[in-house]
Amino acid sequence: MIPLPEERHSIILSAIEAREFISIVELGDRLNVSRETIRSDISHLAKQNLLQQVRGGATRIEKTEAAMSERQNINHAGKQKIGQIVAGIIPDGASVIIDSGSTTLAAARALTEKNDLTIYTNDLTVALTMVASAAEVQVLGGKLGRSEHSTRGHDTLEMLSNYRADFSLIGVGGLSAEHGFTDYDRDVAKMRDAMIAAAATPLFVAGHEKFGKSASVRLRLADQAAFLATDIQPTTELATYLKQLGLDVLTPE
Repeated sequence: MIPLPEERHSIILSAIEAREFISIVELGDRLNVSRETIRSDISHLAKQNLLQQVRGGATRIEKTEAAMSERQNINHAGKQKIGQIVAGIIPDGASVIIDSGSTTLAAARALTEKNDLTIYTNDLTVALTMVASAAEVQVLGGKLGRSEHSTRGHDTLEMLSNYRADFSLIGVGGLSAEHGFTDYDRDVAKMRDAMIAAAATPLFVAGHEKFGKSASVRLRLADQAAFLATDIQPTTELATYLKQLGLDVLTPE
């Protein structure tokens, strides 16, 4: 007997939780339905933000991000390259908003070679990294997160609204052609949108490990950013999406 749509959806979601990717062919064989039916089921679930529809199947949407201590050890060399790209763009004397995260921290370390920067950040580790070399460091106050040494919430957004900077460096939870720039937390997404809006030249910084991933909250102002600094060239599909947004992709090459 062919399962009802609700049964198929439940089976598909269970399969996605067990494995990062599952193909249309495998699901069709398991459920004894056509590939067109499976594509329709996946599309329906993707519209509810329950999974990510990709070519040939579906992948899981991550609900939480790895701890900062883990992320710092992922693609360490790539993040250093991204930091050097950023340092090549931002001139001495500029004002820079720096988001929290492992890649933005790598960029902050590269920026310590610059002179007379004015820094605005919600990340305490970034602030401590920059304080000896920058002309001024403003820490955006607010609720301190438990898992990361960064602030968030209404008070942080209100303080940020008082400033305008030459550049902003924005991290991201996931980046895919299907769902764009996404994050795991609504407050963090709001903060990142506000940092984009507060800078003349917003830059996304993201290593290739974020490519093809989707989190649960979409950034609304991603199309207002000027650049994406990353360590390798995106796939053709992702590169096409970024071009449509008007973002220039900067890589070490």
